Amino acid sequence: MPTWIRRRWAELTTSVVAGLLVMGIAAAASTGGLIAWSFFISAPMPFILATGILALGGMALLVNQGLGISRRLHDRQLPWATALQLTQPYLVRLSVRLADLSFDGTIRGRTFEDCDVYGPIMLWAEGAGLINGCTFDAPKEAVFVELSGRQEHIAGALRTVECVFRRCNFKGVGILGTREMIEKWKASN
Repeated sequence: MPTWIRRRWAELTTSVVAGLLVMGIAAAASTGGLIAWSFFISAPMPFILATGILALGGMALLVNQGLGISRRLHDRQLPWATALQLTQPYLVRLSVRLADLSFDGTIRGRTFEDCDVYGPIMLWAEGAGLINGCTFDAPKEAVFVELSGRQEHIAGALRTVECVFRRCNFKGVGILGTREMIEKWKASN
């Protein structure tokens, strides 16, 4: 989707959120007006209170909807990495499919910061790699898989050598490693 369309969509939805909030404020003001008006007329107080409660409930619903829309707007939707960007050693604020980064089953010396990292794939981490401040779409027990002993080859796993992942969101990615590495990664994520 072109950037100008995304920008226009963000402006439009932001104005919808602002409109909902204004409507909520108007509902609160009308409730206050109804209560004040009830002092000057002989309308029964339970009727006025019920009207006020309904107006406040409507306002709360509108504000809740507005906040929900706003939250969806601010969810980060990162652009997909281009072919040129995939050749760079340092990737920042991009969506990346790990399978697109390797032709020989290994990724070496790459740094990923604030990226959305997609699988489905199992990473086999080696060397002085780092996984810090990252989030996963599955429980840690399902993501981190301990290797038994020193294994030379693992079929189907993507080997990462001295790669750094900082504040990334992993989606459909599992990580293989030794017990010591896994305990260190679990503590830092």
